[in-house]
Amino acid sequence: MKIWCGFCAVIAVFALIVGGCSSGGGGGDSTPSPPATSTYTALVYMVGSDLESKNGAGTNDLVEMTQVGSTSAVNLIVETGGASQWQNTLVSSASVQRWRVASGDLESKSDLGNLNMGDPATLQDFITWGVANYPADKYVLILWDHGSGAIGTSSTGVAFGSDENHGGDGLSLPELQQALQNAYATTGKKFDVIGFDACLMATVEVASTIRPYASYLVASEELEPGHGWDYAAILSAIRSNPAISGSSLGRVIADGYRAQAIAQGTALRAQGDAYNQDQAITLSVVDLSQLSPIIAALEALTTAAGTDIQTSGQSARIQLAAGRSRAEDYGNDKQNNSYLDLADVKHLASQLATAYPSETSSLISALDSAVVYKISGSARPNANGLSLFFPHKNINNSTLSAMVQAYNALDFSEIYQTFVGQYVTLGDQDATAPAFAGETFDGTVLSGQVQGGDVDSVYAVITLTDPATGTGLIIGVDTVDTQDAAGNVTYAWDGQWLTLNGKFVSVYPDSTGGTIETYLIPALLNGQGVDILVKVDTTTDEIVILGAWPGIVNGVAAREILPIEAGDVITPTFFLYDVTTETTQEVAGTPFAVGASGVELGVGPLPSGSYYLGFLATDYAQNVQNSQFVAVNVP
Repeated sequence: MKIWCGFCAVIAVFALIVGGCSSGGGGGDSTPSPPATSTYTALVYMVGSDLESKNGAGTNDLVEMTQVGSTSAVNLIVETGGASQWQNTLVSSASVQRWRVASGDLESKSDLGNLNMGDPATLQDFITWGVANYPADKYVLILWDHGSGAIGTSSTGVAFGSDENHGGDGLSLPELQQALQNAYATTGKKFDVIGFDACLMATVEVASTIRPYASYLVASEELEPGHGWDYAAILSAIRSNPAISGSSLGRVIADGYRAQAIAQGTALRAQGDAYNQDQAITLSVVDLSQLSPIIAALEALTTAAGTDIQTSGQSARIQLAAGRSRAEDYGNDKQNNSYLDLADVKHLASQLATAYPSETSSLISALDSAVVYKISGSARPNANGLSLFFPHKNINNSTLSAMVQAYNALDFSEIYQTFVGQYVTLGDQDATAPAFAGETFDGTVLSGQVQGGDVDSVYAVITLTDPATGTGLIIGVDTVDTQDAAGNVTYAWDGQWLTLNGKFVSVYPDSTGGTIETYLIPALLNGQGVDILVKVDTTTDEIVILGAWPGIVNGVAAREILPIEAGDVITPTFFLYDVTTETTQEVAGTPFAVGASGVELGVGPLPSGSYYLGFLATDYAQNVQNSQFVAVNVP
């Protein structure tokens, strides 16, 4: 991958810079004595994981840090571990190590042996050691690795981190809370900023967890590209102004992150690669002293909604679900059928404003006061700074019960947790799928009417084999041309379909209905399962490939947004759909290599033959129903 092609040179420079690092790397705990108070101490807890072992992302950020380094007034301290291999000759994969970052150097301070970075005691000890040995007026803690929001998707509820050397263990929010609480009991020190250089961690639940121990949260609602934050820019800002406030530092982090994403995307596109991840990035700076009004407003909203659920049952749930369906959300992985169900709080509130005007107005106002700065790319127009776990795509999913169990274990609003339980229970009780009637096909336009009253989405489906026989190979789904309030839907058939470099691919909606829509193309990229992320501007019809995302694996969201470049092999992925069991089975299509001109989306006529066309409707409880399929021919 060209995204990492510079690493050989980078590592060579890195070896020259730190190959003879001061203080040695052998065991023991080499600490400064006596400690001298500095103005600023920044602690980076770097869980290398596959981000380092496969891509060298940790090494890259260490190099960025050494470009600036510490001073007598500013100390940058890094704890490394959690990777099966480090892409440099200095950091050990067998040990957790501590370093003081100097200009052009890494000073080894401790070699702690084979510790688990997914153990809260490891993080706790790093914090207490760092504060004791590098006392300062201000402190920052940065947690570096994968992130998966409030609870991830696994029964363990992992939110942050994945230690490759200990079975992918990470920290749940209760474990993170334990580490921070115990460290604070020892040090009595709060952080100006706790930041997550990780995906999907800008949630109300995360903010609530760290609120007693920090003034500001800096994190992303959406995925982060593999390059993460710009540490040279961060450290330069602190060195030039050691009295910098947490709010101002958060702005520096966000602006540097955006600038680096744009620069890297520009460089890759200049080489012919398909990579526009800067259009999907988000990062927010949250004033944690303003979090209480958000939680109070959220509780007022869900108390009112919960009362409606109890008195009106499914009709109230459907009203809520309609708003939830339209809210921008994050962490959707079609390739692995895995969803984190994280909805933007402000956009969600705006969708419920008609039903709950007073409560949503208070929630929006509170959120605007707490989010002091944010960035969002054009592909995420409704990212407003904080997301929230609100089940939608996982209703009736086998993983939901474990997710709710993990969610209830959080030290978070019991009122909201109760509401989530009520909402999920009603969703589980709704087993009635939408129904179709009056399907007709005149050779050009497929028409029908979907009935049910709680229809979430209707799409046209094109298959290669007749689903009425039990299974149908889905070529893909497409948005319908018209859909009215009575459920009448139409789709014009012209024998054309989406292609990548002239090869037919399957495509699925991610976020639709606005001027900016996003879609997912499941595929294998060089043998690795990914969703190719696509942005469509409905006002200009511009189509942009954002990159390829490996998805959510073992409950952890991948941070690598991969470019698609010359020489890559793309294997389109299709699904066999069984209408009886409503299950799908993955099928690999014909692979093709990306040429020197890169990869382009297009539309072309399907190969000659017989196909089957129908509608597929999903309701708010994620019950699925297909219409009758009709045979269509492409000459």
